[in-house]
Amino acid sequence: MAVIATCLLSTRLGWSEPPDDDYQQALAYEQTPDMPRAEFWYRKAADAGSLDAQLRLAKLYREGLKLSQNDERAAHYYRMAAEQGNAVAEYKLGTMYYGGHGVEQDNQQAVTWFGLAARQGLPQAVQALTIMRHNGHCCTPPTRLSALPMPSTAALTP
Repeated sequence: MAVIATCLLSTRLGWSEPPDDDYQQALAYEQTPDMPRAEFWYRKAADAGSLDAQLRLAKLYREGLKLSQNDERAAHYYRMAAEQGNAVAEYKLGTMYYGGHGVEQDNQQAVTWFGLAARQGLPQAVQALTIMRHNGHCCTPPTRLSALPMPSTAALTP
């Protein structure tokens, strides 16, 4: 009875399910596979701040395996996760800027996002910066991890 009262009260007051519950709901629908419903619940969880949902949606949109490929949406969700400090999302967003996938090609943005991921020790990001430098698309070679570029606050805003 208390559970029903809590559900009714939360609905009446506009409370929503925690993002992790929405993410679990999305996972369940993805397994059925009911991808329209899974996408709905992933988006709800991602917009509520679920890092797992943001990363899953970005991957699904980028790869186009279970959802239609949509690089703009992939970049959007990678950005959401990257702004939470997720190194993998920072790296993936950097690759999208470097290649111009879903975003306007921008080497400086790529360096910014690769740099953030590299500072967290992600080897792929360090390698990406090395490749950019080798191709003449970036900065002088960092001799230590602490020498990697540190983005300005303005570079982090959408």
